[in-house]
Amino acid sequence: MRNGIRRLAVLVSAGLLLAGAAPLQATTWYRARTAHFVMYSDGDPKALRTLAQKAQKFEAVLNDRYKAVFDPDTPPIDIYILRSQENVAKLMGGSKTTAGFYKPDTEGSIILSNREGASNELDLDRDSTLFHEYTHYFMLHNFVSAYPAWFTEGFAELLATVEFPAKGGYEIGRPPKYRAYGLFMSTPVPITSILGESSFSGNAEQLDFRYGRSWLLTHMLVVGTKRKGQMDTYLNLLNTGTALPEAAQQAFGDLAQLDKDLDKYRSGRLTYYRFDMPASDAPEPAIEQLDAVETQLIPYRLMRRAGDDAASAVEPLALIAQANPASAAAWFEFARAASVAADEASDSGAKAALRQRAADALDRVLSLDPAHVRALLYKAEAQAEHLHFIGNNDPARWKEVGTLLRRANAGNPNDPLVLYQWYRNFGLRREAPPQNARDALARAFQLAPDVTDIRVAYGFDLARHDDFTNALAVVRPIAFDPHNAQAGISVLLSLREMQKRRDQEKKDGKASVNAAH
Repeated sequence: MRNGIRRLAVLVSAGLLLAGAAPLQATTWYRARTAHFVMYSDGDPKALRTLAQKAQKFEAVLNDRYKAVFDPDTPPIDIYILRSQENVAKLMGGSKTTAGFYKPDTEGSIILSNREGASNELDLDRDSTLFHEYTHYFMLHNFVSAYPAWFTEGFAELLATVEFPAKGGYEIGRPPKYRAYGLFMSTPVPITSILGESSFSGNAEQLDFRYGRSWLLTHMLVVGTKRKGQMDTYLNLLNTGTALPEAAQQAFGDLAQLDKDLDKYRSGRLTYYRFDMPASDAPEPAIEQLDAVETQLIPYRLMRRAGDDAASAVEPLALIAQANPASAAAWFEFARAASVAADEASDSGAKAALRQRAADALDRVLSLDPAHVRALLYKAEAQAEHLHFIGNNDPARWKEVGTLLRRANAGNPNDPLVLYQWYRNFGLRREAPPQNARDALARAFQLAPDVTDIRVAYGFDLARHDDFTNALAVVRPIAFDPHNAQAGISVLLSLREMQKRRDQEKKDGKASVNAAH
């Protein structure tokens, strides 16, 4: 009886804590599975099916227009559909301008959107939000070139307004009426600033103008007919190392005239195109109701992964796991929150305690599900990083790490994070990665090219083997990230310095050989 009373106390405590800790709670969550995405929603399952079907049609449009397809083994992206834009904003720390976002991540990229309908034609609607964010994901997976911030956002806005009329087919090029204020009323941002900066910055009004103007410029150069070929010239210049301002000047000519042409284009009759819908053999989305434990976990998973607040999720997840001791999913979510919170903790004692709790939780997961791929992976990663930290090169200990990763790879040969960690292990051991590790990294990049850590590692691996042309091409896209370009610029500069040193070493070596003769 005492055990029963203790279990009841845990359940009651969990209920009290869960009542106010997370930014969103739901009675029931549903999941729609497709080949390329898994969509979650706490709304009506019929509405979820409709939205998932529309997302499938949108994906078919992207493949039809841009002749690009995902690697068939690419892990599906998780898409979370929240009740309203306000829910998204709260999760993101109260940013009133955030209706959705796309987050590339080593754990698996996610999209956050909402199912709130527009109250009028000038409101941002659910379809446009989802299409915009999915376009970002599509570009990083399928387009090999680097694109400047203005085009990345402008292209996403161009495709955000794709429509599927009742008479069939699809339409591309309609204006985003929700950008009307940014297009006509906001304080202008100079065209030299839009074209010359690597990321988007400014206050809400300036950002609205940047988004609107970026859409207009993209529409004029991609859909319009008067400046044909200029966009291709511009992108070729950027992707061969020309700086943003110079590339714009060379491709578009007088930028003041370009600005005037944009104003004229905005006031004219905008073109849009209608196309036949491509044939599709995609199966209907499979809709399933999440069980009670999974429903409890989702708010805290989002708190950690979307809200970047793992620390606040640790104790609620611990209570959920304790209340559901046979749930591998609950113990795994707790382990992830504790591990991420440990990485972020500044106090050494708290950091050590959280890491131990995470390790114990992973052991619980593996006792319940010995083939749990991600539990095997994260246990291997934690052990490898600990051995690296204490400088332990004991072959037996590193063999244990390798065994865990081999088991994870056997469970899912196409998990990009497992492949990436196999490559990382050699760096943590301070050893040169062998060819099979380099091949694993290359495959990880094929499967998850949107993940910055994998892209950067692959770029540096190519550079260390004197393939600087491809190394720079791999890294260049993150130097134009609309929201975090500076990190990418730093990586790009490091690669260029590395190339200069290597060129000088070759020059010095050649000079030495000539002197010897």
